[in-house]
Amino acid sequence: MKILSVENLEKSFGDLQVLKDISMEVNHGEIVSIIGSSGSGKSTLLRCINRLETIDSGKITVDGQIMVSTENGKVQYANNDILNEIRLKTGLVFQNFNLFPHFNVLKNITQAPIRVKKVPKDVAEKEAMDLLKKLGLENRKDAYPHQLSGG
Repeated sequence: MKILSVENLEKSFGDLQVLKDISMEVNHGEIVSIIGSSGSGKSTLLRCINRLETIDSGKITVDGQIMVSTENGKVQYANNDILNEIRLKTGLVFQNFNLFPHFNVLKNITQAPIRVKKVPKDVAEKEAMDLLKKLGLENRKDAYPHQLSGG
């Protein structure tokens, strides 16, 4: 089942075209890496998918909901209710991540689900620990950002 579909995505900053006819799909359960040289558009692509940047043309569908499409040459974003639903299903860790320096790893991971989605603390902590285990980082749950590698 497709959880993300990007079709013919285009994005420019002035005269510089950063994304040129980018298409991709991500299916449920897949792990995908976006690789490329510095300045090749990786972050811009992710920022467009998370609507931190607007697109010039193309279509993005998240979990079956059209976030943005181009109709008759005009970019049309979904209504705010749909965009908010999509935002609850997506996330982005910035290159210069901004963790709360006074929270340990576990608390940094659980803050959004607890505060935004109203997930009970015990459920959020279990899900966070499951994620940390998948990454082999469960032993870092009590570490603070300054104690972690930037890599």
